[in-house]
Amino acid sequence: MADKPKLSVIIPTKNEAKLLPRCLASLTRQKTTIPFEVIIVDTNSTDGTPRIAKSFGARVISQPQKGKVFAFRKGADTARGDILAFTEADCIVPKHWINTIATYL
Repeated sequence: MADKPKLSVIIPTKNEAKLLPRCLASLTRQKTTIPFEVIIVDTNSTDGTPRIAKSFGARVISQPQKGKVFAFRKGADTARGDILAFTEADCIVPKHWINTIATYL
């Protein structure tokens, strides 16, 4: 499958509308040719977090069970990439983050 991502970035969220845009913007600025997907695993946000995630092209998965561990697990279970990378909505990743991870692994 030509469109299959090599790497999946998994981000758990719960009402992260204020912080998520900066995180997702840092992922859109990646200096890489590595195909990657961004998965937002949302745990019942009420502030528009899923809408914001979709506006950045992220795939949004709902996880009704509370807790980051469940969100990380759900993201890993639905990821299409061979490599899994985890971050959080309050993180801004460096522009070579994807490339560094994929090259190292």
